Amino acid sequence: MNTIRNLSPRLKRIPEKCGPMERLQISALLFHSLIVIAAFPVGRREGLTFFYVETPFFLIFLFYGYVNKANENTCLYVFDETMIREMLMNLFSDEALWQSVLQTKKASSFVQKSRKKTVREAFREFIDDEVLESWEAQGYLYSGQSANMAACIEKLSKLESQSFLDTLKNDVELEFTKSNVDHTDMKSPLEVTVRAKNTGDIMCKVFEINTQTYYREKQEDLKTDLSLDGFHAAHEWTIQPKAQHSFHRVTVKIPLPKELQSKRGVFFVDLFGNGHHSRAVIQRGVMTHIERCTESGHKFVLLDEDHEVIKNASIWMSGHTYQSNTDNGEIHIPFSTKPQTQKIILQRNDDPKFNVLTSFEHKAETYQLQCGFYLDREQMLAKKQATVIVRPGLLLNGNRVTVDLLENVQLFVEVKTMDSRGINKTFDNLKVFDHVESYCTISMPMNVTDVVLRLSCQVTNQSQSSKVDLEKSQSFQINGIHTTNRISCSI
Repeated sequence: MNTIRNLSPRLKRIPEKCGPMERLQISALLFHSLIVIAAFPVGRREGLTFFYVETPFFLIFLFYGYVNKANENTCLYVFDETMIREMLMNLFSDEALWQSVLQTKKASSFVQKSRKKTVREAFREFIDDEVLESWEAQGYLYSGQSANMAACIEKLSKLESQSFLDTLKNDVELEFTKSNVDHTDMKSPLEVTVRAKNTGDIMCKVFEINTQTYYREKQEDLKTDLSLDGFHAAHEWTIQPKAQHSFHRVTVKIPLPKELQSKRGVFFVDLFGNGHHSRAVIQRGVMTHIERCTESGHKFVLLDEDHEVIKNASIWMSGHTYQSNTDNGEIHIPFSTKPQTQKIILQRNDDPKFNVLTSFEHKAETYQLQCGFYLDREQMLAKKQATVIVRPGLLLNGNRVTVDLLENVQLFVEVKTMDSRGINKTFDNLKVFDHVESYCTISMPMNVTDVVLRLSCQVTNQSQSSKVDLEKSQSFQINGIHTTNRISCSI
């Protein structure tokens, strides 16, 4: 495995003097710290985050809380400084959060063994102390606390610069936290969480999108940068974040209006504050489909967010609306003459404004015949009766369907002899079944060399209104030694 280099000069490599077990404990401290603050939106976490620990036992790979173990040896490197900085700033400013980290078994044993009780003491081995001191001051200011505000400002002006401090103070932030969901069910409260700084009053606008019209016209998913100029917001109001000072980052939970709490649909939530704009797109309600191939075409069943069948539903496709059977909720779409990936729009008839765009493989009506033949060689005796066993199977687009769809079923039997006086026999309108075999009896002549069995039938292609010919055959060779001048053969 390629060694990952240290991508930030401010983050250190674990000292060589650390033994394997101590490295393991250090990794556990970092890992548990991330798990404890997982609920906090650390911001800009789109990049990967890796922790590599040098140990002869395993490699811990951490990616948003996912742990994978492998037998590798490597060293601890950290990149995505933004995530680490946000994590530590929250630990610095929230003593209760740090104590929660210490409650984990491995983190607690590591701190007690090395006698490190504070955040800076625990992470000083990995990050420059000046960087930790700067992050500690920033975290304190961002948290809104005022007791040691002057000391933190003075510390930052020395560690960084006055321009850095001015930027930190005057920055305007208005962004939705990563804890927001883009899909929610009907039972969860409809709300958003936003992080604001120096925004003043925030204007909130909620737009209800007519997904039926949009999907039918555009045939594409909703874009978050959709222009809403000229559209009237369904709801509009103003909130006032309670910031303590200009450095304070305020996390605000914004519940959407009560009228929307029981509604399905797609909502655009636009926030405006101090010249900044942020948007969140939330889909309230879920609608999925189950599709299967049958003899008559594609059968769909639509499911709601509770995985219950929606009996009163429809599917819109290529300008046509296909309604459901109100008894079982099944929606029938015929096969296509031009198979392709087809976009469809799922709709609840009791809530026609809530639509979901999806796609499926619209298949052609393609049949394939499978057939097994059996002829017992011990019955292939001259002037004796032999029983032919036939068991057909019919596949529609690779799925087994009933053989009752087969028409004009015929079994052709061709018996060849050494003197070329073979016999041919046809069994018309042969009865075939899904659960049992079909039997036919033939008389065996003298000096038989080959018996060829061929099953021929037709099936109706409903999408093309035509008959499709199908057949399957198998040959049985016997008495092959009579066609040579040998009286024996080697084994």
